Amino acid sequence: MSTSEHFHPALQIDGGRLQRLLRWAAIGSQSSDEDTALRQALSSQLHEMVVKVLDPRLDPELAEVTPATYGVDADPWRAPMREDVVEAWPDVEALLACAPRTRGRYFVVPLSLHTDL
Repeated sequence: MSTSEHFHPALQIDGGRLQRLLRWAAIGSQSSDEDTALRQALSSQLHEMVVKVLDPRLDPELAEVTPATYGVDADPWRAPMREDVVEAWPDVEALLACAPRTRGRYFVVPLSLHTDL
């Protein structure tokens, strides 16, 4: 797909979208030829991001590629794991003194009932 005419309409940068992007990026429009080239480049980048990265099933060529079932060995790049150790806070009274409300030796927090995420 070399031109944006072959892209799904939702993945195309039309004139209105281009004007909003130019305004958000504080870039002035130069000419209709430049705007056309910019729209095609942005549509291509949007297509590459969505189809090749976010949902490869949209690209028929990538649909035939078998996904990897193994990860990359991260051992050479990560720091060694430390042992989790529970340690008592050295000055509990000073820590509790920073809280807006306490009851006993506990923090009092507002009740928040969540029914949705």
